[in-house]
Amino acid sequence: MFQLYLFSCTTQNLLLNITHLRTSFVQMAAPALLVFDEDGRAHSDCTHWQGFPSILWEVMRDAGYPSPPRYVGEEFLEMGVARCRVRMTHAPHPFPAH
Repeated sequence: MFQLYLFSCTTQNLLLNITHLRTSFVQMAAPALLVFDEDGRAHSDCTHWQGFPSILWEVMRDAGYPSPPRYVGEEFLEMGVARCRVRMTHAPHPFPAH
């Protein structure tokens, strides 16, 4: 597994959007786009949003990756300032590099 930690203003906006849209995307017939664990972290492949996650998955899919990366986002306070951390994990490529 490969993990990439993303720290930026845009990831904070992403998690704020995830938190805001938590209940509006969950439908009975369709699979959940976001899953929240008992610690309040948001889990998603984020392919339903335009921008970096969907573009990255499009490139990875064309390169032969079998599944989209998974994102785990969490909000926390650091020295009184609200912060957001997003971790992206993806499976290794099916064909090892030489």
